Amino acid sequence: MALAFVLVLLGISTPLYSQDANDPFETMNRRVHGVNIALDKSIVRPVSFAYVGNVNDGLRQMINNFAENLSVPGDIVNNVLQGEFQSGLQNTGKFLINSTLGFAGLGTPAEDLGIGGDESDFGATLHRWGVGEGFYVELPLFGPSTSRDATGKLVDWVLNPLAPLIEPPVNYYTTSSTIAKAMDMRVAYAGAIDSVLYDSIDSYSQSKLIYLQTRRFSLGGRDEGVYDDPYEDLYGTE
Repeated sequence: MALAFVLVLLGISTPLYSQDANDPFETMNRRVHGVNIALDKSIVRPVSFAYVGNVNDGLRQMINNFAENLSVPGDIVNNVLQGEFQSGLQNTGKFLINSTLGFAGLGTPAEDLGIGGDESDFGATLHRWGVGEGFYVELPLFGPSTSRDATGKLVDWVLNPLAPLIEPPVNYYTTSSTIAKAMDMRVAYAGAIDSVLYDSIDSYSQSKLIYLQTRRFSLGGRDEGVYDDPYEDLYGTE
């Protein structure tokens, strides 16, 4: 949920696009939103502050780097599926360098060398393929999303190239690092997040609006009906 909160935060300063939202399940979404706020107030927020307050900055940064490195293979898959081959090659180099010279991603020598491609996900890939945004949905723990992005999260998990290679107990460390990174982000943006969740007249509508405008902005602010052929540059247009 903390990762979704950060998306909400980043949307505060982005230009406004269409505020229209397809929200046919608003009643159910509001119930899930209420549960998410209760979980944040009773567990996520206090545990996140306890984590940040008791773990030094250097160690937390290494954990964040480790978690970030684990997400790069998924970026590579989506780069390729979107036809962004240069970014895919850059991310491949970044992953190999950070996984070796960076000691399993604890360090970031690739970034120091200026090597790194774009982050991506399968929700963005579906958008690139012309799949519409779908309906708005609030997911338990993960927060604001759409039917397209929720599907993307599931596919990203299934297509993760590292998943078959990571077995217990190593997978416990990978999961823990991802959670730790989310907690660190929850604290880093606590002011803006708390403002949206606890100070808004209608936190559900506020978080929905900000998430949607953030996501649309990150995808280029294009109309949902426009199909962008990812392989157009390979063969040109007539």
